Amino acid sequence: MHMEQTGHPLHIIHHYVVDARVMADFAGLVGRQSRASLEKMPGVSRRRLETLPMAALVMERLLRTVQPSNVVFSAYGLREGFLFDQLSAEERRRDPLIDSCTQVAERLGRFGEAATLTQWTAPLFAGEDEAAARLRTAACLLSDLGWSEHPDYRAEHAYLRVLRMPFAGADHAERAFLALASFVRYAGTVEGQPLGLTRTLLSEAQLSRALIVGLALRLAHTLTGGAATLLQRTALRLTADTLTLMLPRDAAMLDGDAVQRRLDGLAKALGRKGTVVVQQGPALAETGA
Repeated sequence: MHMEQTGHPLHIIHHYVVDARVMADFAGLVGRQSRASLEKMPGVSRRRLETLPMAALVMERLLRTVQPSNVVFSAYGLREGFLFDQLSAEERRRDPLIDSCTQVAERLGRFGEAATLTQWTAPLFAGEDEAAARLRTAACLLSDLGWSEHPDYRAEHAYLRVLRMPFAGADHAERAFLALASFVRYAGTVEGQPLGLTRTLLSEAQLSRALIVGLALRLAHTLTGGAATLLQRTALRLTADTLTLMLPRDAAMLDGDAVQRRLDGLAKALGRKGTVVVQQGPALAETGA
């Protein structure tokens, strides 16, 4: 009901976050409505009309008594909690977002491995915190999601699939970030009809970072077709003025028009000039060094 009333752009209940005072006021408003009024409100379940005012009153009193900062909704309940308690301590420590993205990559992608992509894109994000690195890893895992779709629709399909994917471990802004990065990976831009209001979930800094992550993944897949062994033999170097793509001498033929366009797009997003350097000495080691 609150999503409908506020026009929230993402109708996914899991990890929906609302300021607790706002939710208390909203619950109080709902609790004072008549059945006739509730029937006219969007988002109301008809089978809960009788109990809804009382439930809203309980929520309002609870929030005003406990006084939390936020209300965070969960799509999971007692059954999932019981099952979680049966897991080993090691399993409970695993990251649900990364685990879910890994399974998706193994099932739907062609390569299902993100370590090389994560390492290859790292020079673009010096000083990133743990949360940002985690999202970048998830984006790398999802970067080949749309390979089997028609080229004209890959960006839109990847975006919508990631946006609505039933994974845990991500709030709505993080979900929008991953969806946008997936869109850019195929479209090369943050502009597009399907993006809609989800852009409002992200700050300008988050939008910029999603663009850079998506463009980096676009370059990586254009350069190598996702072949990890080949990508390991290339590298990115970022300086104050330049973004340099390093290629081994025996792979100089990779420096084509498409790669140069992708590199220029990424460099522009970083406020740099893109350049390709072919190593004249020994070929780059397969560690990406």
